[in-house]
Amino acid sequence: MDLQQLLRVLRVRWKFILATLVVGSVLSAAFALSRTPSYESTGRIFIVAPNGSAGDAFPTLLVTQRASSYADLAKDPALLQKVLNRLQEPIPLSELASRVSVSVVVDTQIVQITASGATPEEAKDIADAMVTQTLAMVTELERPTDNKPPAVVGRAVGEPTLESSPVGPPMILYPVSYT
Repeated sequence: MDLQQLLRVLRVRWKFILATLVVGSVLSAAFALSRTPSYESTGRIFIVAPNGSAGDAFPTLLVTQRASSYADLAKDPALLQKVLNRLQEPIPLSELASRVSVSVVVDTQIVQITASGATPEEAKDIADAMVTQTLAMVTELERPTDNKPPAVVGRAVGEPTLESSPVGPPMILYPVSYT
């Protein structure tokens, strides 16, 4: 196809091309404006061996392994149900599971819990409930059967963050203000 043929097609089909562009633009704008913003909040739990010194290899290895285990267990449906009970929100369990991520910060003993919500306050409330329930789980699982102290303990590191700017949908693609 050469330039003359292309111009002839454009001249004959200009109404269809224009209608397609207008309909596509309207649908794209409607989709972008219908998306609700998403906010995130992050809470942290520090896992530590209360009786070991910082230079001991065994307590460090133990704490690292336990931190990974607790990050894994924090997504357990029983714990998530306790979070829902604490929140008293009508959120389905599967939706809560998809709105929470739990990981261990690389080369640390810190379990990081990130929650998303429709408002900054909702995200913070979910993260706070997750931190509280995860700490309760750590305390329960590490409770010794005899009079010995627990092998590891968990401590909340500050309050979960309260971010006022949304993390989604991507603002570069949708330059719309949500405030």
